Amino acid sequence: MERDEAGTHGRLRRLRDELIDPKITEHGGRTVKTSGDGMLLEFPSATSALRCAVEVQREMGARNLYVAADEKIEFRIGINLGDIIVEGDDIIGDGVNVAARLETLAEPGGISVASAVWEQVHEDLGVEFVDSGEQQVKNISKAIHVFRVVLGKGLGAYRPAPATERNTRRYGMSRRQAVAAGGVLALAVFLGVAWHILPNPHFGDQAAGGVPLHSVLIAPFVGAAGDVALEEAASRLTVEITRALGDSMPDMRVTPAPAAAVIATQTTDARAAGREANVRYLIQGELLPAGAQVAATLRLVDTSDGRQIQSERRVIERGGLDDHEALIRQLTYTARVMLSDAVLWAAPKPGGETSAQDFVDRSHALTISDPVSRAREVRRLADQAIRLDPKFASAWTQRVMSSVELFENDFTIDRERVLAEADTDSLRAVTLDPRDPSAWWSRAVVLGYLGNRDAAFAANVRAHDIDPTRFSPVILRGWLYLASGNASEALKVVDSLQAALGNMYPESQALACASHVALGTYDDAIAACERAAASDHAWIIFANMTAAYALRGDAARASRAKVKLLQVRPDFTIARYEAKRFSTSPEVVERDRTHLIAGLRKAGVPE
Repeated sequence: MERDEAGTHGRLRRLRDELIDPKITEHGGRTVKTSGDGMLLEFPSATSALRCAVEVQREMGARNLYVAADEKIEFRIGINLGDIIVEGDDIIGDGVNVAARLETLAEPGGISVASAVWEQVHEDLGVEFVDSGEQQVKNISKAIHVFRVVLGKGLGAYRPAPATERNTRRYGMSRRQAVAAGGVLALAVFLGVAWHILPNPHFGDQAAGGVPLHSVLIAPFVGAAGDVALEEAASRLTVEITRALGDSMPDMRVTPAPAAAVIATQTTDARAAGREANVRYLIQGELLPAGAQVAATLRLVDTSDGRQIQSERRVIERGGLDDHEALIRQLTYTARVMLSDAVLWAAPKPGGETSAQDFVDRSHALTISDPVSRAREVRRLADQAIRLDPKFASAWTQRVMSSVELFENDFTIDRERVLAEADTDSLRAVTLDPRDPSAWWSRAVVLGYLGNRDAAFAANVRAHDIDPTRFSPVILRGWLYLASGNASEALKVVDSLQAALGNMYPESQALACASHVALGTYDDAIAACERAAASDHAWIIFANMTAAYALRGDAARASRAKVKLLQVRPDFTIARYEAKRFSTSPEVVERDRTHLIAGLRKAGVPE
């Protein structure tokens, strides 16, 4: 206000008009009064007050993503439930005073609620409650029991139990509920981390007996009896992989072993464990000696029939147990792939969809080989999911990726239109679910193509920070380096993936292929391109392979690679490739002309 009073007031006014007032109306609230940058609001229920607060704070977080720290406007919100006195249009009383004090206890960008609110909220609003204990505040004689609301995904271990009859009488719907909110200019931004994912409306109800398809129980991992090191490692892996998998798969209900240790041992009947925990899948793990090494095995079991779906075994050095972060990344990656494959295999057939999640599952399970046709079908299914549930972040993320796939593979599409649409959709996805790593990853891809490299790197870091076990943000970092003109850094990313996963992640070879062409190291490019082409038929691989062979002087192989390129993308021409502007960096454009385009032209690719 001191630097720019009129401008700051105008920004606050726009936030009221565009966001806050519409959200209050949407959730049945009313503005009792305003005072400076503060507001006193009243809602018909604790749940509607909290839902409004959560949606406002998430939208503010998205709006502040690329605002300078000293320019951000952030709000603190406090929510109380209790008796009030109505005087005309105003409300007063102890309930209002407590709400005002709760606002001062909230972090900038955060929400604090009284225990009465915590007791009454039984819906999964995609948040977690952290008990902050009893707090003594000004002008309130009795201490307030406060819970901090973490804007993560899932209510976690702090999900409130059903209200008792005493709670219902004391805080019943005949009472009036009040929420007080205050706005502040601040530097701090608060982000929450969820422990694990509990049921939400998108998990679906597809398995026999009403068991949600998107649900898994992590059985306590087993170490070889008598081997203290393996037993300790198994115990640690159980906790860490449960946590990592919950963060990694926001649409999967992950039930942790501590809540189910009695029913989910390696010897328990999987069907009984599934019934007890109401889950479709069971993951079992064990660490056993393998000579001087250790064999880590993961098994995925379908609890509907007790059938083992898949088993993966990795042999590691005993010293690898000490590097538990790397081991957690590898095993979580393996578990996620197994679960994703199982869910997609069980995805509903066309016409069998009943939920937004069903349509998203169908979009993931598509087997259409042509990327343009697949992208158009993904878009159709994502749009159907959005019509059923406009607030389902995964559906918006799928829509973004359909736009990206069209942009990358359809050489006749309007570049500006499709990227502008993807930009809007990706911002919506991260706003709806700021804890979804896939949403941030897709946002980073779009920002990279738009040439906003700093923002793209930042969004990609968010994806990696939310879920360090995913390797897609790592490979994207390499592509962003390449698009920024730093092919050497891109190759360092390839090396790091090779060290972490060996041949488990062949996608890194496509990045190596393009990076070596950019550097003019054509022999290395040819080797990487051939490795990439063994498992992937993307046009970019054959384009770089064609150029590398041509510039290396191998006309015959260049001709064969060109044929492959034009089979994969018959509409490919050099002019259309340049019009795509995959990178907006002048340095990269010139580098492409020197290497990739020169090689394509030498091989006789259509102009």
